[in-house]
Amino acid sequence: MPAEPLIKRAVAFIDGQNLYHSARESFGHTYPNFYGNPLPNIYRSKDWELTRVRYCTGVPDSWND
Repeated sequence: MPAEPLIKRAVAFIDGQNLYHSARESFGHTYPNFYGNPLPNIYRSKDWELTRVRYCTGVPDSWND
């Protein structure tokens, strides 16, 4: 079994639609307005190196709330 690396690297994947709808339900936002980035603090607390962040979203053909 290989040894555990001294520096652990991580990539974060963010589902944009899920993030938007969760913020809308929780805080009443009607327009995407995400401020700040908590990811560096989360990974720093684990002593991981955040190497990349991938934000993915889709746009539906018709929008039905």
